[in-house]
Amino acid sequence: MVYADTNFFISFLNKDDSLHAEAQRIYTKYKNNLDTSLLTIAELLVGCEKRGLDPEIIVSSVFQIVNVFGITLEQALRASHYMKEKKLSAIDALHASLSNFEIISSDKDFDKVDVNRIWNN
Repeated sequence: MVYADTNFFISFLNKDDSLHAEAQRIYTKYKNNLDTSLLTIAELLVGCEKRGLDPEIIVSSVFQIVNVFGITLEQALRASHYMKEKKLSAIDALHASLSNFEIISSDKDFDKVDVNRIWNN
């Protein structure tokens, strides 16, 4: 398997990117042999947050074209939903999504979502 870094997805998913054609060529060559991870999903979600892009579309697209380890599609889509609908930051959305619905945190932003927050200050 070949690991795909975040910039590959940025170029592949953006038709206006100067490296889009090259990313498509690489995808065609390696499409049955590509992996990525939670770290890539985290970077892409932060990018969505900064650029006002729809995180659900980006996450869904990535899971359609490569194997992702460290996070499930359900968890990634839940994080995307938390970003869009509950206005959590990308990183907080990932924490909440990966928390198994219970988290130790003094951050009151987690009260916006269906997570039991331990350490209510």
